[in-house]
Amino acid sequence: GPSGSGKTTILRVLMTLERPDAGGVWVDGDYLFRVEKRGRLQRASERHVARVRTKIGMVFQHFNLFPHMTALRNVTEAPIHVLKMPKGDAEQRA
Repeated sequence: GPSGSGKTTILRVLMTLERPDAGGVWVDGDYLFRVEKRGRLQRASERHVARVRTKIGMVFQHFNLFPHMTALRNVTEAPIHVLKMPKGDAEQRA
């Protein structure tokens, strides 16, 4: 999208670096922010946020790959080490 359309803001909200002004934020059925009965905005706990983040992938505009690894290995490192996914499953998914 064009400059100023909110791309960075939505990513910052998804990473819980910023709070939305109103409403809730849900990822695949799990909340990051939700409105309580009293109308207050509630942020999920760090543990809950960490679990939700495993469902989100983000590639930075100026990213760096590990030069000593193949493209496949660069892509599969996170699922194998962070999600404890078996190597074969990570490679199949990649």
